Amino acid sequence: MFAIFDVADNGRTAFKADEIEFERLTKKAGIIPAPYAARFSWVKIVEPGAMTERQIQACLRRSRELIIEKLPARKRAAVMGMDLGEK
Repeated sequence: MFAIFDVADNGRTAFKADEIEFERLTKKAGIIPAPYAARFSWVKIVEPGAMTERQIQACLRRSRELIIEKLPARKRAAVMGMDLGEK
């Protein structure tokens, strides 16, 4: 899981960030440390205009990359669509 979308609550979105981006984003109006997940560098957009759609898309791509980097090699390869010759 690299992002959470709350369509019932005004489209609020949460995602993982690296530590530097976490600090930068949580200083912006409308973005807070994600409840229960901030210790893992997750942020939550609580105001619809806090980021542009393009910025959100870039952050979501980076969030996915951060999660994939932490996976074991075989799981990472499966997610990336690679074949490591599993038998």
